[in-house]
Amino acid sequence: MLAGLLASDEPLVVGAGGGAVLVERNRHLLRDGAEVVWLDAPITVLAQRVGSGEGRPLLRGCDPFTRLKDLLTER
Repeated sequence: MLAGLLASDEPLVVGAGGGAVLVERNRHLLRDGAEVVWLDAPITVLAQRVGSGEGRPLLRGCDPFTRLKDLLTER
């Protein structure tokens, strides 16, 4: 999906989400074919925003604050 979007001749904004950078191929696609903007906020703010994590696949079944800290380290 990402490769197809980045191959477009039309200017566009892609909200890839934080999980996209966990895949090496996606990192290469973004690095080589896009202007990348990393939106950042303190973990406490992110935890407030996501609440229980409902509807967030990467936060399913865990403590959102702890998982957000782990994801930040991984990313």
